[in-house]
Amino acid sequence: MRASAAKTALVDVELYDPKGVMVNQAFWDSQAFAAGATRTFSVAWTAPTSLTGQYTVKVGVFAPGWGPMLAWNNSAARLSVTKR
Repeated sequence: MRASAAKTALVDVELYDPKGVMVNQAFWDSQAFAAGATRTFSVAWTAPTSLTGQYTVKVGVFAPGWGPMLAWNNSAARLSVTKR
């Protein structure tokens, strides 16, 4: 994630299963972003064995304390869960 201007924000990462149900969420409040600098946020999640298919990662950026939404990416990443 890269900020175009210096800002403090809440970063929200959500994971949705193939049926559109949120199965994981992580967020970090009051994160400082320097203009032009890249920040990385990591989320741990264990894939289920029961529901295979395409999962979608969504990322939102909000003013601190779940203030107004500053940015939203409805399909930041996709991942596929398959049975072995």
